[in-house]
Parts: sequence; structure tokens; C-alpha cells
Amino acid sequence: MAQQNGDNETKPLTQAYLTEKPKIQPKYDVHRDVLSHEVVIKQTGYGARDKSIPSGVRRSWEHWSFLSLFVGIIPIVQWLPRYSLRRDAMGDLVAGITVAIMNIPHGMAYGILAGVTPGCGLSLAIFPVIVYMILGTSKHISIGTFAVISMMTLKVVQTYATEDHLLLAPAAAINGTLGDAAEAVKVAEIITPVEVATALAFCTGLLHLGMGFFRLGTLSALLSEPLVNGFTTGAAVHVTVSQLKDVLGVQVPRYKGAFKIVFTVIDLFKSIPKTNIVALVICLCIMVFMTICNEWLKPCLKKRCRLPFPGELISVIGGTLISRLLNLHGNYGVTLVGDIPKGLPMPELPRMDLVPVVAVDSIAIAIVSFSVVMSMGLTFARKHAYEVRANQELFALGMANCISSCFSCYPLACSLSRSVIQEQTGGVTQIASLVSATLIIMTLLWM
Repeated sequence: MAQQNGDNETKPLTQAYLTEKPKIQPKYDVHRDVLSHEVVIKQTGYGARDKSIPSGVRRSWEHWSFLSLFVGIIPIVQWLPRYSLRRDAMGDLVAGITVAIMNIPHGMAYGILAGVTPGCGLSLAIFPVIVYMILGTSKHISIGTFAVISMMTLKVVQTYATEDHLLLAPAAAINGTLGDAAEAVKVAEIITPVEVATALAFCTGLLHLGMGFFRLGTLSALLSEPLVNGFTTGAAVHVTVSQLKDVLGVQVPRYKGAFKIVFTVIDLFKSIPKTNIVALVICLCIMVFMTICNEWLKPCLKKRCRLPFPGELISVIGGTLISRLLNLHGNYGVTLVGDIPKGLPMPELPRMDLVPVVAVDSIAIAIVSFSVVMSMGLTFARKHAYEVRANQELFALGMANCISSCFSCYPLACSLSRSVIQEQTGGVTQIASLVSATLIIMTLLWM
């Protein structure tokens, strides 16, 4: 009872202590000298620093060593010695095989979309991949063909390539002299689509190297997500319209400048009575098959198998077999890709006289490809807690474009779908890209 009374007596005291402000306030006394601007400069020696450009360059290189510079420029020498076969090899092997299966149909399709040969698209899955593995800082992106860049390349190829004008030579022979016809053939043979595409890749690489030299990697922050999404959506519309003529199996003229999509769609509607029914049925069957694969088969099989269902490759193999067995080109007039030459392309320098011609067009391609690579690279870097250096990415893209332009490649970027697949199937490093490139080399050499 006494204890209970004591507790009751302490409650008012506790409440009063909590509600009343303490009478003793803390004080902070800071004693420091009051310095003028002249005294601060004199004590720190800042005013005596040489502000000339040579002095600034010398100070910026004072803390650099050859080893740190070498490791910074070639990141593979830093991460490859730490590579664990037991921990990383299986994931990279599975991811590399999966990406190679996707890369074969992607490379051929995007090569055609870019206005060059399917072999050029397959070359993009080999040479720039190896260069980026050595110089790049992202561990998961898949370098190679990309639909938006292929569409932008097609615009440049259609603008400057003269190979399509070979048909004008007979008309010149009829309406003019034989000398005029020979001159027409000479002019028409000057520029081919592959020459335009390789010059565009070389010029794009030079721009990337220049941006990296001047440390302009931070400009990627200016490309907002709505801007990139709007650009990608517009490019998707261009890609869709450009492929409708192949779906219908008709020929429509090419337009340049404003409203070319509108004029192309009008011509497509006019060409509907000339539709090749066999080509349309084949396209619809493949579209239905790919929809079933992406919406049902792949999600179901993903729970049971690490390897995704190769719907794209099955479509290519199935279409090839049907075309060979039924002779679709001879009997029904279906346009075919044709034979893909075996082996790797021989190295050949791009035409330097075309570099100034395509310089303006390469600016947009350089910015778009860099923004796509950085956005995907930063996404995976945040997820897996590593660093992607923007300026080093510019250097890697520049070297990859310049070197691969000698092997019949057009400008590169990273594929969104292949990069996601490479990461989801267990890819840990760019060794997965090396596995993919090796398999494609074997395919071109022996199959």
C-alpha cells in the first residue's frame, strides 16, 4: 500500500519534469580568427598558383601513373584476373549460347532493315562485341544490332548510295550516247550501300572518341526518359511501315523528306490488290507463332529451364525449310534473303571521301547509340552494384565503331531484348558476349 502511494506521488513530479523547460540552456562558444580574403590567399598559397593551360595540364597528370592509365583505358586487365571459373563460367556460357541463338536472326533481319546485306548484320555480332569486351565497363549489355540505329542507317544509305541507280544505264544508252551510258554506269558504281554504312560507322566512332576525349559523357543526363521514349516510338513506326511492303509482297517507291511515311502508306493501300497471298500467309503464320512463343511458351518454360525458347531461330529455320521444299521464289514469287556467304569479311578501310558526306547524319546516330548504351548499362549497374563510366563507354563505342567499320559493319548500339536475356540467363561478365561471338564465327565458317 505504501509502495502504491509512493508511485502515485512520483507521477506528478515526472509529468512536471517532462513538461517544464530546463532552466539551464546549453551554450556553444566558438573562437576563431577573423581572416580577410588577402590573408586566406597568402596562407594557402592559392594566389601564387600558375593558372596557365600548360600548368593546369601538368597538375592534372601529376597523380597519374602509366599503370593506372592503362587499367582505366583497358578495363579487362582489371576484372579478368578476378574471374572465377567455378562461380561465373556456367552463367556466362548459358547466357552466351542464348544470345547467339537470338543474334543470328536479329543480325540478318536488322542488316536487311539497314539497307545492307544480312552478312553485315552478322558481322556486327562479332567484331564490335570483342572490342567492347576489352574496353567496355558494363558487364551485361549485348553490343551489336539495334532496330532504331538500323533504321537511321537505312535513311543515310538511301540518301547517298547509288547502287540502285544502275537501272538508269540502259535508258541512257537509248536516249543518249554510249559515252553517256558508260558515264552513268561509272557514277552508279561509285557508292554502294555497304560503303555508305561503313563510312557512317567510322564517322560515328570518331564522334564517340571526340566526345570521350573532351569528357562529354555527362551529356547523357540531358536525354530525359520522355525524350528517349518518344524517339524510340517514332522509330518503331518507321520500322513497321518500312516492313509492310515485305509483308504484302509488293514493291513501292522510296520517298525522302517530310511526309514520306504518309506517301508510303498511301502507296501500300493502292498496292493491296497486288498482294502476294503466299508471302502474306507466311508472315501472318510467323507473327502468330512468335506471339504464342512470347506470351505463353517462354513464360511457361522459363520456370523449368534456364535457356529461353528459341522462337526466332525456329522461325528462321522453319521458313528456310519451307522455302526450299516448296520453291517459294520460283513458284510463288516470294522474295528471299538469298545465300549468305561463308567465312568472315576481309578487312578493308572505309571510304574516307564519304566521311565528310555522312558527318552530319552521324551526329544523331552517335548520340542515340550512346544514350541507349548508357541507359541500359546504368540500369544493370544499379541492380548489380558496380560502376559504369560514361567517358570510358564513349571510348569503347568509338573504338568498336572504327575497328568494325573495316569489317563491313554499320553503326552499333546495344539491344534491349538481348541485354535483358543475357542478364536473366545468368550472364555475369562480357565473357558471355565472347561466347556468343565465337558461336557465330563457327556458324559462318562451317555451317
